[in-house]
Amino acid sequence: MQREGSIPFRTAPQTESTDKEQASGGTGTPVISTEEPSRPGINTEGNKTEKAYYSSFVDYIGNTVNSRNREYFLAAFNYYYPLYSKWVNTRYLCLVESLLAISELRSIPLDDLKDICNAFHQFINSQVFEELPVDYPYWDEMNNYYDNLQKFCLQAEDEAVTVRFSRNTKALLIASRYELTEIVHRVKFDQLDFGM
Repeated sequence: MQREGSIPFRTAPQTESTDKEQASGGTGTPVISTEEPSRPGINTEGNKTEKAYYSSFVDYIGNTVNSRNREYFLAAFNYYYPLYSKWVNTRYLCLVESLLAISELRSIPLDDLKDICNAFHQFINSQVFEELPVDYPYWDEMNNYYDNLQKFCLQAEDEAVTVRFSRNTKALLIASRYELTEIVHRVKFDQLDFGM
């Protein structure tokens, strides 16, 4: 059973009827199986069954994604402006993943953090960014992350710094990453030019 607000799993469409469908009378409603799925290359005999744990943080991320409902705008933006969509969303996804990665590190060299800050600066001041529709869903987020990152870099005095985000900020970053990976593919930071 799926919790309210959780992110639904996607299943591939089935073209041939399976044994489970035939057991349910061919209605297309799957029969719930109590059998443990087989795992290729892993001997599951004698192993304890895995137990699922509830995570309020994962639910919070799922509720954030569902409440923001951005996939419709992103799909329409991608359909009507495919070049802008790919350019902007690929770079923002890269920056979001960079922020998430540095938040997991014990410390990061200040120069590396400044590289991310400079990429945000080039990105936000690019001609493509200025031509985005006013209702682009990540507009405020991008500016907010850039402003906070810039202040942090200017105030830092050590050669290595620790970056931590609040629970809410981290959930927003993860939700943005989830939404953007539905539209564009990941590209490494050093393979992108953030200004144009």
